[in-house]
Amino acid sequence: MENENRQRRVKKIFRGTIIGLIAFLFIYCFLVAFPYSGRLHISDELRNSFNMDNFFGEEHIPEQVMILEDARESFYHRLNIIERAQEEIFFVTFITHEGLSEDVFFAALLKAADRGVRVNLILDGRAGAPHARIISATQTHPNVYYFVFNPINIFRPHYINFSLHDKFLIVDNTYMIIGGRNMGDRYFDIEGWGRNYFHDRDVLVYNTDPTTYGSIRESRDYCYLLMTIHYAVLRRETSDRQIRRGKEAKYELFAIYEDFIRDKPYIFEFDYSELTIPVYNLTLLANPIYGTKKEPVIAFNFFMMAMNSNRIIMQSPYFIFTNRNLEYVRRIAEHADEFVLFTDSIATNDYGFGFVGYRANRRNLVRTGLTIYERQYMDNHSYHHKTYLFGDRLTAIGSFNMDERSARISTETMLVIDSPEIFNQVYNYITANREISLQVGMDNRLILCGAIEPAHAPWGKRAYYHMMGFLLIPFRFLL
Repeated sequence: MENENRQRRVKKIFRGTIIGLIAFLFIYCFLVAFPYSGRLHISDELRNSFNMDNFFGEEHIPEQVMILEDARESFYHRLNIIERAQEEIFFVTFITHEGLSEDVFFAALLKAADRGVRVNLILDGRAGAPHARIISATQTHPNVYYFVFNPINIFRPHYINFSLHDKFLIVDNTYMIIGGRNMGDRYFDIEGWGRNYFHDRDVLVYNTDPTTYGSIRESRDYCYLLMTIHYAVLRRETSDRQIRRGKEAKYELFAIYEDFIRDKPYIFEFDYSELTIPVYNLTLLANPIYGTKKEPVIAFNFFMMAMNSNRIIMQSPYFIFTNRNLEYVRRIAEHADEFVLFTDSIATNDYGFGFVGYRANRRNLVRTGLTIYERQYMDNHSYHHKTYLFGDRLTAIGSFNMDERSARISTETMLVIDSPEIFNQVYNYITANREISLQVGMDNRLILCGAIEPAHAPWGKRAYYHMMGFLLIPFRFLL
């Protein structure tokens, strides 16, 4: 009898523990998601601040730009402008992946720091950590300031979703690269990678008059704000043992760097006065920097720009809109002569929840009247572009995906370029994808074209997207 009572007590405690854990996880997940739920608020100040004319200029400005379309060349330009640094460098990114490009890039930054250049690293606290030897080398260098933005803290569940998603490289007040590429071999298709990579697009800004205040200086101010806000934590290692390890790691990285550039003298021979194109205006758009549901500054500006344009071309890894935003999309599609979205297909994409959200949303999206093209060509890359064209002059490139996470959660930045020449160049890059894409019909099926074969995803991948698309409907505001 006593044993039976003991067993009952054990079972009761076990059931109570399981129920308690389930209740705790439910409450914790609620605290993680709830701060970002509900309708987005747009203040009168933001509404009144929009003026389409502010994005245009009448004369060329001192800052000139070039589009970095090729992955490897984009990496080489990064090394080039770091080599030219004299005073200060800012590097901001969401993710760094272990590999050759990571080692070479951070070695270039450390070489600049050895020359006396101040190097500011601002990396996301969830995904931004580089290899351990890079952390050791950078956190012990006196001229490197290593900031972790919003490091994970389980006691602050309402901040866990908050990500640093910007991608900057700024050198003095003279050079800037902004776009969608994170740091890693899969973003630059670096030598020896040989696997699926993300095809992306950056813009390089060259300031012909560094004494002027333009988009580069404004971006530097934004980076200073990222460093000084309370979400950013400065990491510094100062013990003799750590400093010794840091120096060993630094010289190991230097050896990798020298080996990489040995047969590539052309990396440091770019002439930006010849390569860059004069533009009429550059405008930096940025989301607010705080860890709860944001006012959708970039999304609002893009919707208003689309409302005031007869042609809208968007290229993004995926497109996710709430029901309220779909109504805005419908109104835009009604008046626009051309409103086209370019993205991956279920077979060619290499993302996760973001594309799941798009697939679940696609039927409603295509019914708004816009046109969607999905890439069918099965090569070795997936789309990672974040590019938006308005009218016949405005090109926006940066870190902003057209989804709810970029609109209401993450830090994001976009550079809006006023230049017919840049617009036409990027327009040709994007619309060339029609030759390897199929249009999504009003019935949510691909419109078959004799010259283009639809790509077929494995059944497991299709089943995963259908199942997850159904399960994640209540959480679309987090995707």
